[in-house]
Amino acid sequence: MGMVAKNRFYAAFVLVAILSVQETSASSRFGPVISRLRKKSDPDVMPFAKEGGPLEVSLTLNIINIASVNPKRGEVEVLVWQAMSWRNPDLAWWPPDHMNVTSVRIHPKYLWTPDITIFNNARATEEVTPPIASVDSYGTVTLLPSLRIRVLCDLSDMTLNRLLDEQMAVCEIRMGSWTYGADILTLVEPQSENLGTSSYSQGSEFNLLDVRAKKNVFYYPCCDEPYEDLKFFFTFSRKRQVNTWSADGGLLHEKIRYG
Repeated sequence: MGMVAKNRFYAAFVLVAILSVQETSASSRFGPVISRLRKKSDPDVMPFAKEGGPLEVSLTLNIINIASVNPKRGEVEVLVWQAMSWRNPDLAWWPPDHMNVTSVRIHPKYLWTPDITIFNNARATEEVTPPIASVDSYGTVTLLPSLRIRVLCDLSDMTLNRLLDEQMAVCEIRMGSWTYGADILTLVEPQSENLGTSSYSQGSEFNLLDVRAKKNVFYYPCCDEPYEDLKFFFTFSRKRQVNTWSADGGLLHEKIRYG
C-alpha cells in the first residue's frame, strides 16, 4: 500500500472512530432520559394539571404558503407550521441527575397527544415533515409539524377574472378537540405576535395580508360542559398580473408582479 493510500485509510479510520464516539456519547447522554420517558408515559392516558384544573394546550399556526385556490369548489390549500404544546408533570426530570440534559426528541407514538381536529377540512390533512416531539425537563411537550391543509371557504368574492387588481378573500381554519370539553382540555388563545406573516413564501401566487385568531366557547344541546375551538382567519389576495398584448388584442405574455 502506497503512502497516499495509507494516509487516506488512516484519515477514514479516524473519521469513523470520531463519529462512533460522538454517536455513543450522544446515546449515553440522551438515552437514559428517553428510556425514562417511554416508561413514564402512557399514550392512552391524558395528563392532568396538578392544580386540578383542565389541561392547557397552546396552539398556533404559521402559514408558509397558499398553495392553491379553487373558487368553484370553495377550497383553499395551505402549508402551515403548527406549534402545539402542553405540560405533563409526570415527564419532568432534574437535569443535574441526567448529565444536565434539558430536552430530548422522541417519537409522538410514545406520548399522549391532544386530539386536535380541523373541523372545516375539505380533505385529510397531510404531515409534510417526519413526526417528532420535543420534551423538556419541566415536562413540556411540543409538536412542530409542517402540515398541508385543505379547508372549505366562501370564495364568492374571488373572481376568476385574472385582470382585476384586487381579488381578496378571508378564510378560516377552525380547530379544536374532537372529544374533550373545556372542563378537561382548554385551548390557550394565541398572541397576535405569534401569527405574523414573516415566514410566508414571497414566491407564492397569492399575497398573505393578515392572520388573526379567535377563541370560541359554545355548548351542545346534549351536554352541560362547554366546548372550545380556535378560528384562525387569514386574508389573502391574488397578486397583480402584468400582461403584454399584441396589436390585435391577443395576450402575448403574462407575468405575476410580486409585492
